[in-house]
Amino acid sequence: MTITTLSINDFRNIEKVELTFSEDINLICGSNGSGKTSILEAIYFLGRGKSFRTQKNNLLIELAKPNFILFGKTVNNFKVGIRKSRNQKLDIKVNEEKLTQLSSLSSILAIQIITPDSYQLIESGPSIRRKFIDWIVFHVKHDLINVWKNHRKILLQRNNALKKNLPLNQITIWDKELVNLSNILTEERINYIREINKELAFYNKTIFENKLNIKLIYLKGWNDSLGLGQVLKNNISFDIKRGHTSFGMNKSEIKIMVKFQDSEIEAKEFLSKGNKKLLSILLIIIQTKILIKEKKFNIGNIKPILLMDDLYSELDKENFNKIYRIICSLNIQSFFTGIDLPYFLDNQNTNEKFLKKEKPIKVFHVKHGLVSEKSPDDI
Repeated sequence: MTITTLSINDFRNIEKVELTFSEDINLICGSNGSGKTSILEAIYFLGRGKSFRTQKNNLLIELAKPNFILFGKTVNNFKVGIRKSRNQKLDIKVNEEKLTQLSSLSSILAIQIITPDSYQLIESGPSIRRKFIDWIVFHVKHDLINVWKNHRKILLQRNNALKKNLPLNQITIWDKELVNLSNILTEERINYIREINKELAFYNKTIFENKLNIKLIYLKGWNDSLGLGQVLKNNISFDIKRGHTSFGMNKSEIKIMVKFQDSEIEAKEFLSKGNKKLLSILLIIIQTKILIKEKKFNIGNIKPILLMDDLYSELDKENFNKIYRIICSLNIQSFFTGIDLPYFLDNQNTNEKFLKKEKPIKVFHVKHGLVSEKSPDDI
């Protein structure tokens, strides 16, 4: 759902600002340390109830100030307000009603972000890729968040029983529900892996110069031919010895593979650093594109919001142009930060050619935490 206005008070180095955004493209420029990324962080916090830069919310409060306050309005007249005071929990309200679960924010603002660290999607361990696929799963079907929470709770109970070496029946009592919840979530993950691969099959030919054949492979975390219930039963002695559950959704993995000649090689081993960045950005955009397709039949036509921090410092001009045009074609609200705007303005002049229409943009200049709206001609 599009953010129309945002008020930021004492958040990072931004003391007080009120912004009115374009429903399409918003460019935020300024020198390093000026506060560009803080605006993205405020938008992200409004939709997630957390930062993408730190887990310590007190660090987000401007020095010598008692709290920060964020307040945003959406195109459908939702009002979201968040206050964080030192040594107190978050105070979140939606349309003046207190919100107790952060996950509820995602039904109002589906926010996705691309940062210079996004390439970790390719290079890091399996947990970051599990979070990647779960973003689309939970945004399409919000009730599955509770399924995931229950799965995590039951897995913790089983692991506690294993660590304490409780009687066998007090360990296996959790297995039936653990298997049921695992199968529900695994099926949804596999469905969206399949959808991502369909999109990748197209972009493999149009984005990568050497027409790479890249696909995602989902490994459930157990022997699929046996089923999780049988695997848990067969390995109970092993689990008791180790003190935790050795097989299951907690051990699942998403492999990103590149087909080269007659072999398949993991992307992190095969791709150049530049192509890793390009692929990670493309995967996040594909995920966003799938959410748009899944949500278009829902009441309210909720669309995601895409945040991109310093994107054109991560890509050369040619690849930036490819990515920028894909983003524009999604017809969603997007925010870009950068020191200057040459790539954006070059593309803006060619939008009519690629998109058959002009995309209205807004430009904001940030200096020492102060934000002013500018004409592109003034930058």
